Amino acid sequence: MIRSLEKADTDECDRIIASLGDWFGNEEGVRLASDAVRRQSGLVADDGMNVVGFATWVKHSEAAAEITWMAVHRQHRHVGYGSELIARLSHILRDEGVSFLSVKALGSESDDPWFAETRAFYEAHGFRLLLELPGLWGPGNPCLIMVRMLDPSHTSGELDLDAVDESDRGGAPGGGDRAGLDRAGKPIPHP
Repeated sequence: MIRSLEKADTDECDRIIASLGDWFGNEEGVRLASDAVRRQSGLVADDGMNVVGFATWVKHSEAAAEITWMAVHRQHRHVGYGSELIARLSHILRDEGVSFLSVKALGSESDDPWFAETRAFYEAHGFRLLLELPGLWGPGNPCLIMVRMLDPSHTSGELDLDAVDESDRGGAPGGGDRAGLDRAGKPIPHP
């Protein structure tokens, strides 16, 4: 189930961050992500017993929002939680009139395999390269900004299979062979 992030969820979000040392190996990044779940708008993926994933975001303007942090616990990856978080967030923002959703990731100049997977996940969910800023995060940490246009014509939550490319139907990194499907195997509404 995807629901709003609540104050009571923050310690579980910290546990998720701790499970992902390959992505959150930088102490400053861990601190910033922990702060974001306490101060920013957010959603969590809840498996009925625990929070297993989260996404936080900020709105930069009426037309643009940014995913600031997103993570799924290591033991719960590749079953659709990340896809569900993206779908729900896109629906919420589209309903608020937001047209563009962006995310920052470690850029392609880095040879980090974990962030290659992250970039592939976002690409599979409709994000495209906007620009790369090699110096923003310091030497060796190129910042890649990816953006996705939120189509206002898809507000009903219905999945338009003609508009979904094959990468959203399965096999996408970050979603395993179930990308585009929820845990029950049903299509996730494509924003």
